Amino acid sequence: MNKMLNDSMRRVSRSGIALLAAVMMPLPLVSTACMDDAVDETAAEVAEAALTREADGADKKTQADLSGDCSVHGDGRLYCGNDYFAPIYAGPFLNSGVVDHMLTTYSWFECWVHGDPHFGGNDTWYATQGDEHGNYGFMPAGYVYTSPRFDENPSRYGLRNCFN
Repeated sequence: MNKMLNDSMRRVSRSGIALLAAVMMPLPLVSTACMDDAVDETAAEVAEAALTREADGADKKTQADLSGDCSVHGDGRLYCGNDYFAPIYAGPFLNSGVVDHMLTTYSWFECWVHGDPHFGGNDTWYATQGDEHGNYGFMPAGYVYTSPRFDENPSRYGLRNCFN
């Protein structure tokens, strides 16, 4: 079972962090006699769901409507869906170090900047406050359920650039 899960996790591209977080979530209490079976069954279900989603071509950016509104509100912040346990970096650079994680899947983002290119296919990063430790930092746009058009120039939609 562990080999199957490891192989499945290697094949999961953009949803890998969500899969890892889901697998690590606590399971409901069951008797110790069936604990191994429950862990194996739950892990297999999570891996299968992630692979099915990838095989069906479902992209998280096309599912923004499942997490609610994704737009800049009257307070000037972007409110949008994002991946569970998405990393928040000290700066808009992959080598700046992870300072926090997002535990919610619908969050606010104060502003945006250009930084390192990331897996999202662009170099847009959004400033926010993490949920795990309360630290401020930058999240790569690949973890935020914005559209590629929005990521090209978030200022066009009312989100300020952090350096302006």
